[in-house]
Amino acid sequence: MKKYFPLLRFYNTKTYFPTIESIDKAYININSVFKPTPLEFHEGLSEKYESNILLKKENESVVRSYKNRGAFNKMSSLTNKNGIVTCSAGNHAQGVAYSCNKLMIPGDIFMPKITTKQKIDKVKKFGGNYVNIFLEGSNFDESFDIANNYSLKNKKLH
Repeated sequence: MKKYFPLLRFYNTKTYFPTIESIDKAYININSVFKPTPLEFHEGLSEKYESNILLKKENESVVRSYKNRGAFNKMSSLTNKNGIVTCSAGNHAQGVAYSCNKLMIPGDIFMPKITTKQKIDKVKKFGGNYVNIFLEGSNFDESFDIANNYSLKNKKLH
């Protein structure tokens, strides 16, 4: 299986290390759109590990996942806002769709044909008129290859 980090292919993941300044900038950027999700004390894990274990309640975020923050932060930094292409079977697609809508950036989102109707409907809901969904490929790798070729052919960011 291919290693793929949607929308992060702009960085060489072996040499990219964020700076404190870039983390601070991302924090400000993200908090302008997303409310912080709460932490909740977990008694069972805290007892087991003899520590104070807090779980971040991402289920209370708009997209029900942390992936919307990364997608929004990356997409808001783009200088070319002609459109993006990504491939995802779920939460990342929802985060990208939400960001497309918020930032008014057109997005082409490729999902494998086996993606659940619930995930497809959420991507449509979050993306509104800013996203096109392509159900292509019988699995993620096939869908990714199709999305990658589409991106190169149409000269869109991926």
